Amino acid sequence: MNVRDMRVHQQVWVLEGAIDITLGVERHRLREGDCLAMQLDRPTMFHNPTRKPTRYAVVMASEPPSRR
Repeated sequence: MNVRDMRVHQQVWVLEGAIDITLGVERHRLREGDCLAMQLDRPTMFHNPTRKPTRYAVVMASEPPSRR
């Protein structure tokens, strides 16, 4: 199985601070307590828009092509 054939899902929880997440052309601003679920199928960028530290948790899961 080719890795490119797998779907990869990611969920980000902001534990402290704020973070901007860009998915392709969509931008999401997350603050403490926010959560964002996404499929990693386009360019993704994380950016802290403040001078304060940001802590966040990331969970990733893959889905084999046979589950589509």
